[in-house]
Amino acid sequence: MRRRTTIKSKNMMEISDHVTGNSYYGKSGKKVRSERKQVTPEVIRKNNLRMAEKQLRLLIDMNFKADDYYLTLTFKNEEDESEAKDKIRKFFRKVRELFQKAEQTCKYIYVMEKQGRIHFHALLSRGVELTTKLLKKLWPHGYTKIEYYRGEAEDAIGLAKYFMKERKSDIAHHDAQIRKKWVSSTNLEKPEVKKKILKATEWRKDIRVPNGYYLDKDSVYEGINNYGFPFRTYRLIRLPDWRGEREKRKSTKALSVLRE
Repeated sequence: MRRRTTIKSKNMMEISDHVTGNSYYGKSGKKVRSERKQVTPEVIRKNNLRMAEKQLRLLIDMNFKADDYYLTLTFKNEEDESEAKDKIRKFFRKVRELFQKAEQTCKYIYVMEKQGRIHFHALLSRGVELTTKLLKKLWPHGYTKIEYYRGEAEDAIGLAKYFMKERKSDIAHHDAQIRKKWVSSTNLEKPEVKKKILKATEWRKDIRVPNGYYLDKDSVYEGINNYGFPFRTYRLIRLPDWRGEREKRKSTKALSVLRE
């Protein structure tokens, strides 16, 4: 049996076509069972990382917009990992209090990096005006930097890849378990997920791209999933002006009807 899973966020769609172990009718009309291949631990680790990165970029794209904050928080001195985690939790506790006082929604995602001295990168929704002076007050432990997220699909893709770079070293060193990948607020909106069974003719080599999107050719990937069956995954990115142009055409058409 062939299935398709489509996950849709604001600016992109992630599509995964995969074969299951269930029987289906082949060209001859006879029942055919999908061939299951052996899966190595390395393949499982890479698949898990790929799925985690996909989940992260969809969450970023779904919840953050242009001019939200991208923060870098470092330490002056060497920090123990547990102490660093405790300090970042206290930082976001104070941030949430600021948002609550301003009656604004606080959304965030952050990751810890241990390459060199421990430091954090974070995305934070722009509910309050965060100045350099205020950030230093909230984070007195070392260097701080405020940048701004651009809010486009390509930015979510690039940022998720950057956030996950240290987890890729887990695979390179053959860690049996990939450590927790990121920490986020509990109020993040989840992308829309749709699943359907494909007809035999629907899994084509050429990818049909719907109106208003383009295919990210670098995203097309075929492999074997953790259950030993083949899959193909790819990403469609919304064309920036599609929605506006479509609404403009609708308005023009409605106006012409009224004039008649």
